[in-house]
Amino acid sequence: MVRRIGEFTVERRLGAGGMGVVYLARSPAGRRVALKVIRPEYADEPHFRARFRHEVAAARKVSGAFTASVVDADPDGDPPWLATQYVVGDSLDARVRSRGPLPVADVVRLAGQLAEALRDIHRQGIVHRDLKPANVLLAADGVRVIDFGIARSVTRSRALTRSGAMVGTPAFMAPEQLDSARAISPATDVFALGSVLAFAALGRSPFEDPEAAGLEPIAVAFAVVHKEPDLAGLPASLRPLVARCLSKHPARRPDLDEVLRLATSVGGGSDDRGRVCPARRRRPVRAAVAPLAVLCVLALLLLVGDVSRSAPSAVLPCADGLSALGEGHMRRCVGLLAANASAAGLRRSSSRVAAPVLERIAAENRRVVTAAAKPGGRPYVSMVYLTPITEEFDGSASMESVRRDLEGAYPAQVRANGRLTDVHADASTYRGPPVRVLFGQTGGTAGQREHTVRQVLGARRAERIVAALGLGGSTASSQDMVEELTAGGLPAFGSVLTADSWAAVPGLARVAPANADQAAAAVRHLSTGALARARVLFVQDIAPGDQYTSTLAEQFRARMPAGRMVRAEPTLFDSSRPGLTDTFRTELADVCRVKPDVVYFAGRGTSLPDLLTVLAARPCPDHRITVMSGDDTLMVWHAKGFGPHELAGILGRGGIDLVYTGLAHPGAWDVAPDDFDPDLVAPFRDGTFAHSFPHSDLDDGRAIMMHDALLTAARAVQETPAVPDPTVADVYRTLSRLRKTGPLPGASGWIAIGNDGAPKDKAIPVLRITPDGRTTAITVTSADGTPQGGTARKAR
Repeated sequence: MVRRIGEFTVERRLGAGGMGVVYLARSPAGRRVALKVIRPEYADEPHFRARFRHEVAAARKVSGAFTASVVDADPDGDPPWLATQYVVGDSLDARVRSRGPLPVADVVRLAGQLAEALRDIHRQGIVHRDLKPANVLLAADGVRVIDFGIARSVTRSRALTRSGAMVGTPAFMAPEQLDSARAISPATDVFALGSVLAFAALGRSPFEDPEAAGLEPIAVAFAVVHKEPDLAGLPASLRPLVARCLSKHPARRPDLDEVLRLATSVGGGSDDRGRVCPARRRRPVRAAVAPLAVLCVLALLLLVGDVSRSAPSAVLPCADGLSALGEGHMRRCVGLLAANASAAGLRRSSSRVAAPVLERIAAENRRVVTAAAKPGGRPYVSMVYLTPITEEFDGSASMESVRRDLEGAYPAQVRANGRLTDVHADASTYRGPPVRVLFGQTGGTAGQREHTVRQVLGARRAERIVAALGLGGSTASSQDMVEELTAGGLPAFGSVLTADSWAAVPGLARVAPANADQAAAAVRHLSTGALARARVLFVQDIAPGDQYTSTLAEQFRARMPAGRMVRAEPTLFDSSRPGLTDTFRTELADVCRVKPDVVYFAGRGTSLPDLLTVLAARPCPDHRITVMSGDDTLMVWHAKGFGPHELAGILGRGGIDLVYTGLAHPGAWDVAPDDFDPDLVAPFRDGTFAHSFPHSDLDDGRAIMMHDALLTAARAVQETPAVPDPTVADVYRTLSRLRKTGPLPGASGWIAIGNDGAPKDKAIPVLRITPDGRTTAITVTSADGTPQGGTARKAR
């Protein structure tokens, strides 16, 4: 991760989006700022840099009680950056989605404060153009309007903000923004204000059909231009103000002075400038904590020029070689990326979040091909990275995971290739064929997946494809894809596949510890040190069909001595049913009587907020509790309306430690250095990785696991006599031979592939999520308590 930008010292990453990264940083004097840093691929575009320069200029002009001020900026820097006031508070979007609509009095105060903010903005001759709930922060002393990414002067040309896509969020755009023939004016922001107020009071946009989840942005845009707003349920006192703001004709909308007068009349003359919703806010936490809403908003700052997050990936063009398949919100860009895909086209495509690393991989691929064509050059092989993009991993979120995977694949590829042109190099070190890495992408439907698999298998001989890598997560889509690939004769190497059911898939090797091993490792951890005598409460999700939770439950219960349990039977819940908080409140009513030291949670991370909320409210917070679970704990950040702000409050006031078994983490290299090969860890620690990908981080383990998957595949392929066209059987015979020589080196720990394709006694880091949102390593263990060793061996 980048450590310094300008004069600011970076503390941690707050969020990321399609166009950049936002960090929490400090000035030399200690002032905390939100530091927005533009990704290199956009910084290199003169048009984008001009637009960012304009954003900075607009933001500098604006000041007022209800806007976030600019601290410093360098739009011409390398990279460009913008530092703004760090605002602690939820976004209006997160507040409403997590706790429901605001009371009328709070909406009235919101109207007045937003009107003042917009008036301050308009006085500088600027129209914001992107006022929406995600860009309204609810600070303790009032709202803050943020993000001037697509703001423009009232008299400025449209050309500067034209991006080839819909600019803004359709549900909160004015009709004139969606009609190129109509002029933008301050009244444009008044329309958005009406939409925001309706959202705050109703919990939905007045132009979205509440019965149509995933409605296409173009349909919402049509409703904004041609249909009347749906104000059903809006309190009568607010209706005149909101309805006038939402007039289709700008001249019929009130100006901001009139909005203030109307808000004052509705509010009975109150001039309360305090926070918007004091009666319903939760207990405050210290200001150092960044709430999820702020993080999400900051990440959304970077999506300027995109449609709203609900938009399908195929709204943008497909990169060379990929095809748009599917209908409606299931439309995806799928297929095998062309080896010679245009870099410029890639940056404009639906895959643009991964463009920087794909360009690095393409450069390495060209190096491989060029070296092979020279006298004495070695024939190369290709490995294709594949991942399904399903409804669970949609849009930019999925591409962020893809980007992190590829950032791990790139240094592994470079290492595997070594000195390509040195024909006199030691054969024992450089005998494997050079590796090209190709990129494939499947969607969430069977037709999309089959299209990509056919394309990959059909290109095997022409592109010299010898293995498939990555393969997504432990989902039905991934398993179907892997079975189709291996049935077609292509070996597969999974990076983060942990479900024990993968053992039944022939031709698949995995480098991540299985779920059963994670449960066993948890028992090992709870049997050592300060927790060796801890009393344990076992909580189990019994939702049907969830192999992750059932495996954790089965293995934990089988290994944890019954005498350490505070209850003879587990506490059961069903996450597929509503009312989880009430269920936990009932089932854990006696928690202060039984006083467990540890709660082992055999459940999904998205269910953790309900459990943690109930435990934090127990009447005996002085008795600390450690909550422990598996690697899905990280999904706690994806629970709606729950993030660092809420988690910090719960962990702090509730006396709770949140611990989990992970797949890989850089902190593990510090707490247990002897469990890892130093040669493979070195590029991640000596700055090589950070230099290539300064805005990435390794905490979720994806890059590290993908790095090891590619190196394991390269090792197997270089040992396979049938190269350049090995079959699944060829590679598996090779893995069997390699097992006899000892574990293979990996940055995530030494890897000994078993007969079922899973690593045996793989190093498993035990991690803690701290109240300030960081993840730290406690120790490293394994299913049997002793991770695979091999410190005397060196990576080849």
